Amino acid sequence: MRLAKFKRLGEHSSESVCEEWADEHDAYVRLSEFVDVNFPPLKGDDVVQKQLNALDRTESALRDKFQSALNGIEHQRAELRAITHKA
Repeated sequence: MRLAKFKRLGEHSSESVCEEWADEHDAYVRLSEFVDVNFPPLKGDDVVQKQLNALDRTESALRDKFQSALNGIEHQRAELRAITHKA
């Protein structure tokens, strides 16, 4: 893989390492020469477990957000019932 250091221009300016496609993109300016990099792959089982862990965290966050929204709806119902309650 051929990589070089680039600076992204604009409102969210940042430096990053990108492939050759960034050299043709107007929002990027190359700051270094390209180098060939080989990334040794991780064990398949490790990668799968990391992906499963990330999915578990995402699921948990979505469940918490969903439950919070349901709790808000139930709270609004309770308030309306209290307002309209006849003794």
